[in-house]
Amino acid sequence: MKIFIFLLCAIFAVMFSNTLYGQLDQLAQQEKARQQILSKTDTLALKRLGSEFEQRYKKNKASAIEWAKKKGYLIKGEGVELQGLQNGIPRYFTTNNSVAAKTVSTDKVMPGGSLGLNLEGQGIKIGIWDEGAVYTSHSSFRESSSGPYHAFFEDSTGSQPQDHATHVAGTMIANNNTSSARGMADKANLYSYDWNHDIAEMTNATSGSNPIILSNHSYGDITGWFYGDLRNAGSDAWYWTAGDSYTSDPRFGQYDSLAWDLDILAKNAPYYTIVYSAGNDRGAGPAANSQHYVFINGTWTSSTKYREKDGGLTGFNCLSHQGLAKNIITVGAIDDIPNGYQSTSDVKQVNTSFSNWGPTNDGRIKPDIVANGDNLYSTVYHNLPNTNSTGSYFYSMNGTSMAAPNLTGSMALLLQYYYQTHSQTYPLASTLKALVIHTADEAGSSAGPDYKYGWGLLNTAKAAQVISLDVTKATTIQEITLNKNIGQTYTQSGIYSKGLEPLKVTIVWTDSPQSNLNSVSLVNDLDIRITGNGQTYYPYVLNPGYPSNAATTGDNTKDNVEQIYIAAPVAGEYTITVSHKGTLQYNQVFSMIITGTSNPEANVTIKQLDENLNPFGQAAYWNSTAWQYVNPTDVVTLGLGTQHFLSTQDFKPSTTQKFNQWVDNASNKYYRNYEDIPLAITTTTIQSNFIIANNATIQSSLEGAAPGGSLNFQDPWLTDLSGTYGTRNQGMSAPFKSVSYSSNNLGTSTSYKGVFLNQGGTSFTPPCYSVQAQSTQTISGVAAYFQNWSASGANIQSTTALTTPVVFTSAGATITANYKGNLISNSNTGFNSNSQRKVVRTDDGKLHMVYESLNQVWYTYSTDGGTTWQPEQKVDDFSANTKSCSISQNSNIVFIVYQSDLGTGSIRAARFENGTRSWIADVYTLSSYSYDTQPVIAAYGSDGALIVFKPTSTSSLRARNVKCSSISCTAGTVGTDFQISYSTANSASPSLVYNVQRMFLAFQEGSSEIRYVKLSAGTDYESVLETSLVSSGSPFTNNQSPSISVQAENPVVSWNGFNTSIPSAVIIRKTGTTWSTFKTLGSGTVRYTNNNSRRDGGEGSIIAWCDIYNAHKFVKLDNGIWSSILTLPVGSGNGQIQVSNGIGFADMKAVVYQQPTSGI
Repeated sequence: MKIFIFLLCAIFAVMFSNTLYGQLDQLAQQEKARQQILSKTDTLALKRLGSEFEQRYKKNKASAIEWAKKKGYLIKGEGVELQGLQNGIPRYFTTNNSVAAKTVSTDKVMPGGSLGLNLEGQGIKIGIWDEGAVYTSHSSFRESSSGPYHAFFEDSTGSQPQDHATHVAGTMIANNNTSSARGMADKANLYSYDWNHDIAEMTNATSGSNPIILSNHSYGDITGWFYGDLRNAGSDAWYWTAGDSYTSDPRFGQYDSLAWDLDILAKNAPYYTIVYSAGNDRGAGPAANSQHYVFINGTWTSSTKYREKDGGLTGFNCLSHQGLAKNIITVGAIDDIPNGYQSTSDVKQVNTSFSNWGPTNDGRIKPDIVANGDNLYSTVYHNLPNTNSTGSYFYSMNGTSMAAPNLTGSMALLLQYYYQTHSQTYPLASTLKALVIHTADEAGSSAGPDYKYGWGLLNTAKAAQVISLDVTKATTIQEITLNKNIGQTYTQSGIYSKGLEPLKVTIVWTDSPQSNLNSVSLVNDLDIRITGNGQTYYPYVLNPGYPSNAATTGDNTKDNVEQIYIAAPVAGEYTITVSHKGTLQYNQVFSMIITGTSNPEANVTIKQLDENLNPFGQAAYWNSTAWQYVNPTDVVTLGLGTQHFLSTQDFKPSTTQKFNQWVDNASNKYYRNYEDIPLAITTTTIQSNFIIANNATIQSSLEGAAPGGSLNFQDPWLTDLSGTYGTRNQGMSAPFKSVSYSSNNLGTSTSYKGVFLNQGGTSFTPPCYSVQAQSTQTISGVAAYFQNWSASGANIQSTTALTTPVVFTSAGATITANYKGNLISNSNTGFNSNSQRKVVRTDDGKLHMVYESLNQVWYTYSTDGGTTWQPEQKVDDFSANTKSCSISQNSNIVFIVYQSDLGTGSIRAARFENGTRSWIADVYTLSSYSYDTQPVIAAYGSDGALIVFKPTSTSSLRARNVKCSSISCTAGTVGTDFQISYSTANSASPSLVYNVQRMFLAFQEGSSEIRYVKLSAGTDYESVLETSLVSSGSPFTNNQSPSISVQAENPVVSWNGFNTSIPSAVIIRKTGTTWSTFKTLGSGTVRYTNNNSRRDGGEGSIIAWCDIYNAHKFVKLDNGIWSSILTLPVGSGNGQIQVSNGIGFADMKAVVYQQPTSGI
């Protein structure tokens, strides 16, 4: 027993859980649909309109009731009610199903119908506005005999149940308890309103948080003749409701403010489908010159004037008011078709001869469609014809009032089916209208639309079949936007017809209301055309001047519905074009239905071909459920459009031949072994080509040293994607993948299976290979920065881009990503000469440095006192090779001079600010790049510097100023060069520094002398202030590579002095006018010296050197006192040393170049 109880509880829990989850899922779907509708509904505009409509209605009706009371005229009677005054004339509303379902083929989609769709309207809300209230407690308005009711009265006016409203409601939603009275959608929910305040209430109902999207209106304004008791005299009579001067009512066919109201409502609520009955006026009226009443001077007055019957002798042009709106569906009535539609002869208006015909005054096609309005048996409130008893009764009625709900209820089923089959979404109202027009059965004596039956007889079953077709052929039903900013033409090509059935296209759009009521009502005139078979096909047009004539084709300038029907198309391809006359002021959405298309077929062979175009193995195509493998000689028949093909092998067995591309006989190429290939009628061959793959290598190189690091490679032919169709390559959508260095890392023995030669050609046409470098990576423990690509046996599209296409041109190709290391040089002379300043400190505390590597001069700076340095940048991007650099600063500006190989060679200077180059200037043109001119530079301001250099081996030292050419310093200019007169052809190794409007120059003269010159700064001529022979060769027989700095205004010069071939650091300084004695340091072990001075106004210098034991040492000179020799805390090395300037000793930094590639 306990087990049984447990199982019962578990089963109940599962049942409850499934029910709850189902309800939650249904609610989520409904919310999705609600949001879809609201997303395109202009609720703010609708609320504003609703308020305006309501105020206008109340004011007008109150005035009319006051007038009627004074006159004693009718305010409300059976099937008629006063609504207001229009142009001084009273406005009255008047009212205007197993066989009904069969007539319009709705029975085929209902439960038990031949299509097996079992549609009943679940989840669809239908609004009904009518005379009074629907009797919502009718037994037919509940689910089964005891289920909940699904008709609700929403109005707040206290209207009483009425037979007409209840009858119309039953045609839409009555249940199957009485089968002969069953409604079209017996499980839809119906919301009832009386016809007072209708346009305001409709506006509010579609702008709420849960809007309605379908409503029925089986009434309209009295126009022309009316038979009743408008005088409230106690007896019926004929009333002529137009003016006394009219023999026919001019309101017939006239687009007016009532139609305008509906069009503006529909424009702002694009999912809202509004259905109106066409009216029952045709042929109404008494015999000619019979006594009747006409409204004259505010009074119903007896008259016997001749006035024609509504519709005149022909019956045309008797539609009016609301039925003339462009964006609604106006429904005419036809007789019962008990056995369902078989041919056009079944469609008659004998019993329904009252149904109004078009055209409108501007020639539009109205009614839009017809449905059954003949003797419909449906629900009523009274036991008619006896009106004494009330309850759940049934009765038969005629009229377009009955035809409209026949359509509305059927469209509720179509909305339900669309929602079920289209991911819980609803179609636009224009789409629903297009759907019922496109699928209507032909009516009338001629093909196409007419002014009697509109576009034909509703066929719900055909409409449902088109919805089904759209599930498998998504171009059947389309909602498209003509964008005013992109172009006003929509083109859809590739429409194929086999020529076995008609090709039919219908477009419908919700048009803006026409503000000029006396003009053509169409605002946006869209045009549809079909081209194909050397012809252009046009839509149907009618001639309102000859309303009984058959439709022809041409340029339809009147309707917001256009349809092209090609009865017997020639097999082939067609193109649909939708355009617009004039200029669109806003985007225009239109709905388009296409039927009669098919996927034509091609007979093709599918094969794999090797390098020599010999077939091998089997290729395959997908037949929707499985791969079909075919031999090279097999011919298969496939539908046109996109098909799936598979090359079943990556390599031809026992070869290095690898899959390269699919090619069709039109030379279209595709590059995945599994590929989607569109077929055309002319396609006869689909072949998979294999060609030879080759070894290749990609690698990174740091400072030209041995390869290492990793790169990324994009291989469109790498088979690395697994899926439903097996492992396949990804073509140009292939991702980049990291490749570590090894020889032939793209070779035929790797996962890449080799590369194709010349793939992409000289233009790098996709698909081709691509390489990708990291901008920064660590190689051999060094931070490395990408510089460029180089290659052997390959072409590179962009040698400086991180990512670039490449083309391999020979087997064994190598592509290298070249990296520059941070503070790394591959040169033995990274600092080149200690006479040239390599390191300076700007006033903002930054250290700046230049050095040589990879045959280029590099610049970098540090913001943290030398702990870290920014990635190096080339000083000159325009020169292939640069060398022999020197740097100087003033304030926060840096100047750099160097030698370039541009032309025959040149000396160039660059200015940097905030780490960015502001300009480069050519200083001096050389006869050869190979000779080292040892240029030095000293800045005398933020906008200028002096450069000293030795242009040839036989020349003396020369000097030239370089300056900013404008205040903004975006370009540089140079002054006239001049000779340093104290120098000779034996002069070399200049060292230059600036201080207080003076230039201080030291240089080597021959091998034995060190000379000194003091110059005025900023002049384009030599202005010598002082010269000195600092060292004459005794006691040092050889004196080399001087370095000069200034403390206070006193120069300090250090150099390498040789006494009996033993080098020492020799230092001499000047105080006032007197040079000091020599200070020698290093005990014969010195190789390189460099010095710099502090700038705090006191005497202070640092002299540093590298000794022959690879140690780096220095001394301080502080206000005339020498420190002991100190050793720099750096690793051993054989490189040069540089000392920066600084405000004080704490700011001065020593930078040591140790040895090639080991670091600075």
